[in-house]
Amino acid sequence: MVGIIIEAALLWLILFIVARHEAELDFIYILYVVMAISIGSCIMEWLLFPYVSYFVLILTITFSMIVLMRFCYISLGKALIVTACYIVAKVAIEIGLQRMFSIV
Repeated sequence: MVGIIIEAALLWLILFIVARHEAELDFIYILYVVMAISIGSCIMEWLLFPYVSYFVLILTITFSMIVLMRFCYISLGKALIVTACYIVAKVAIEIGLQRMFSIV
């Protein structure tokens, strides 16, 4: 639950920096968008990874862009920039959390 809130705050910050005059910046709305992206990506990875393996990453990026364009009302170019920054930041957060909570 905390991870979803951190990811929503991160997406809000990225949207504020990249598309502040164009995007929907209501935090609860962005929280729902992050949950939709997370659940949709998880389902796609679960269903498609055994068959198309690393092509799922491209599908996840495309899905995130479509969700951001549809529900945050941003253009294609800004959706690409926001998605790239969001995925890089998500990976950095996961690596940071794993290193912070590792026993070894």
